[in-house]
Amino acid sequence: MENINFKLTSSECAAFQTTADHRTNASPGEPPYLKSTESGHAESLEEIKAILTKPNGVYLGFAFEFNYHLLAERPVQKAYICDINPRMLALYQDIERLVVQHEDRSAFIKAFRSELSTHSEYYFGLSEPVEEVLTHLTTLEHSWLASDRKYETIRGLYLNHKIVHLSLDVAKDRARFQEISQELQRNQWVLDCVYLSNIPEWLYNSRSLGGLSDNLGLIMSADTVLIDAKKEFWESGMPKVRITRDPMTKLPDFKPSKKQRKTKVLSRRIHVPRYEPYPALSPHHPLELGNTSSKQELFPFIALDADF
Repeated sequence: MENINFKLTSSECAAFQTTADHRTNASPGEPPYLKSTESGHAESLEEIKAILTKPNGVYLGFAFEFNYHLLAERPVQKAYICDINPRMLALYQDIERLVVQHEDRSAFIKAFRSELSTHSEYYFGLSEPVEEVLTHLTTLEHSWLASDRKYETIRGLYLNHKIVHLSLDVAKDRARFQEISQELQRNQWVLDCVYLSNIPEWLYNSRSLGGLSDNLGLIMSADTVLIDAKKEFWESGMPKVRITRDPMTKLPDFKPSKKQRKTKVLSRRIHVPRYEPYPALSPHHPLELGNTSSKQELFPFIALDADF
């Protein structure tokens, strides 16, 4: 499928060509995430289906599988499936090529298995969880590969050139967002859904949330539904999908809402067997009797007034 409205830069074209054609270990990008760790996909899809009913809706999403799960359930004028990882963009191209080639869902799954197995090191690194990924995608009830109807919906979108694969940095590519905004206005389309996965977590660490907010402001409206995934505790646990309606009024809080709970150790007197140093130890050894500062460093959980 030719990308008519959005042309990659020369460097992006070179990187993407290397990735798609040769898939060498020297290709830019890391192995992509092909199996989501997010929770709440099924419940969120049911809610989203009831909200997104506009015939002129446009979708923009990142990451992998949830894009297809969602697009299999709702009509769109156009869908931008985005990433900054050239290997993920190469995977999207593989999926498009195989979906267009195979009318039958079972034939696609067989061909997709072969594609992933042939290039397993490229897509998975040193591990080869091909069957794990395929089992995941074909057994989930809400998956785009779980039924012929859903697969045919995705195939129809590709055959009608309604899915665009776009190299996009959500925090930095302001010019690209301006182009999307212009296309929406030109065609009188409404961007009614944006899926960010847990990208805001990464942007928070790099202090780039301002760029994210500014760029989304160029394309969203009061009719936009924003979907992201956030962990309950910062940098621990599984991210959970959440839905924000009318994000132009107020964006969700992308910053960590809670700190990881730490076990509280009570300061109390405890009995520790008296240490008898060996004669060979230096008088300045950290465990020598009387060296309480070193003991505190080595045993921070022990109260200062503990019996040694």
